Amino acid sequence: MPFGFRKQIYVHEENGKLLLKENKIYIEDYIDKTPGREKFYEDHNSTRHIGIKYLKENPITKYQSIARSDYINNIEKMYNAKFVIENDKKLLETEVRNILKVEIALNTDGWSNKEIWGESKR
Repeated sequence: MPFGFRKQIYVHEENGKLLLKENKIYIEDYIDKTPGREKFYEDHNSTRHIGIKYLKENPITKYQSIARSDYINNIEKMYNAKFVIENDKKLLETEVRNILKVEIALNTDGWSNKEIWGESKR
């Protein structure tokens, strides 16, 4: 933990200021307990929110739906981003992985297979 993907799009204004235009996230992470919402954590001392479980499987009961919503709301506040699930999560993951694949290939192009991890020939 944590595991996830994040995409931020900024626009450049004429005065030179960068402005956040879009911010999407999918993350499975430990989060601090929200006062009055302790019932959504695995145990008294845990920071693992039970709503994480219902990101990958559909909630059946009202309690499970509320737990998932509580987790999503906490993450959106923490990261100031729109939380995506299901198909949007898959699209975000594919996009981020494809961009990272290209960047990793560009930045490790000069590495030799016999080199020690983290050392570069450049």
